[in-house]
Amino acid sequence: MVPVVICLTYEGRSILANLRAPHPTDRRNLLVSITDKGRETVHEMRQVIHRHQRKWFDALNEDECQSLLGLLERVQDRLLQSDD
Repeated sequence: MVPVVICLTYEGRSILANLRAPHPTDRRNLLVSITDKGRETVHEMRQVIHRHQRKWFDALNEDECQSLLGLLERVQDRLLQSDD
């Protein structure tokens, strides 16, 4: 879940829209939509992140990269299983 204040900030920047749409099965949540500007922003951010990731991973050899990626996948799997 994302705090409402963050969603409101992104709505003000025209990155998110429809912040008041109720979730169809969980009244505690609201549905949001990403705007075209939001998609463009995500695309730009990914390019910057990938550029920096290449620099960071240059410090590791191929085996170390594969080990790290395997560990991160395990953490990601656990996060996806979490109820929190």
